[in-house]
Amino acid sequence: ERCDKLAKRAADEGIRAAAAAHQLKEAEQTEKAIPVPVAPVNRPLVQVREKVAYDAEEDGQLRLC
Repeated sequence: ERCDKLAKRAADEGIRAAAAAHQLKEAEQTEKAIPVPVAPVNRPLVQVREKVAYDAEEDGQLRLC
């Protein structure tokens, strides 16, 4: 009778452990990852330059000097 009680207790513990593992696995699958918020992009200020008209030679090459 003692062996029967021990066997029944072990079977019950095994069933409980399997159920707990199954619940944990389901919880991991249903839990959705929260995305990391994206920080706003602060673009650096760009200095605006005035357009400069360069002289061109007869063949279309710009004269920079």
